[in-house]
Amino acid sequence: MRRTPGRSSCPPTPLARAYGALFRRSSPARSTRSTNTRVLKHIRKAYKLDEEGVNVWYRHWIAEGFRTLEAFVAENKLHGNTAIEIR
Repeated sequence: MRRTPGRSSCPPTPLARAYGALFRRSSPARSTRSTNTRVLKHIRKAYKLDEEGVNVWYRHWIAEGFRTLEAFVAENKLHGNTAIEIR
């Protein structure tokens, strides 16, 4: 993360900090393959999927996560000049 001298990376208000925490926890970026190896192994075995089947499943849920996150940002009017603008 790039930091600007004299600027805090922490949002200024409790509500903004809560939105930031929710954003970080729900971010599809947290769903990297390396952190979900156990889940992917389970999906492969439980549903008898080959590698392509697992990839299809994975892409679906990453896309779903982004759709949900984008709807949340738009609904709460948190969008601005950056990916998310919290005041």
